[in-house]
Amino acid sequence: MRSSIALSVFLAASVLAGCQTTTATTEESCDAYNKKRHLRIWANNQCMVIRAYGKPAAGNAMVVFLHGDTKVVADYMSGSARQFRGKGVVGAALIRPGYSDSYGDFTPGRNNTRGGHYGSEGEAAAIKALKDHYKADYVILAGRSGGSAVAGVIIGKYPGLVDAVVLGACPCNVGEWRSYRGWGGYNLSPSPHEFAGSMAKNAKIVAITGSNDKNTPPILAKGYVNDLKENGVDATFIELPGEGHSSIENTSEYLKAIDEILKAAGRVPPPRKFVF
Repeated sequence: MRSSIALSVFLAASVLAGCQTTTATTEESCDAYNKKRHLRIWANNQCMVIRAYGKPAAGNAMVVFLHGDTKVVADYMSGSARQFRGKGVVGAALIRPGYSDSYGDFTPGRNNTRGGHYGSEGEAAAIKALKDHYKADYVILAGRSGGSAVAGVIIGKYPGLVDAVVLGACPCNVGEWRSYRGWGGYNLSPSPHEFAGSMAKNAKIVAITGSNDKNTPPILAKGYVNDLKENGVDATFIELPGEGHSSIENTSEYLKAIDEILKAAGRVPPPRKFVF
């Protein structure tokens, strides 16, 4: 897995020119495009688009946000990432393969607008590169919907890469979710529940779903958390009364879960700059 960030270019201030969709296809063109906060990282032989907020420093904690499946621009969690920029903490939002941001920057690959596949190789490689660059020794993934599925796969499939996940509106059993949505249960996608037995024992998982979520009903995350508990993993399920599927990542409970994980790891959560 080869990952790199051209630091001299990364630290140079630039102005975005135009909003057309742009895709870097080589490591050199990926590095050459890097801008302050608007990053491209060559990871897993593809150019991943990132929004990052914070400075490299030994012992950083890092919170990486993973957006859900969407037919619109996918950088809506960059606002959440900005809230977790502070002393000793870096916030980042990753644009998953097959999606673009509001500036037209595109991460190549297949997207999952119909819950097709939650392969995690590109995301995992990008997180490793970010972790190395920002010198982070504690990493939290915070997902929404399909991004939660990716986060759940990563923490189970790559033990030690990340330390904790907050899963908002998670389709944590992809086969059951697809059946519920009428898309058929058969699917080649990896699913978080498949890795419940291989999770690092020091992992921390918090799953949050609204009681009125008609897309990813609470039973999907609740069943996953029960499996984790049976395997000795520190896992918590929170059902939010009256909450639906949209904007679960903006609820006070979701943001508080991240704060509490940071505190438990001996870190100081950044003061909230704004509310949604």
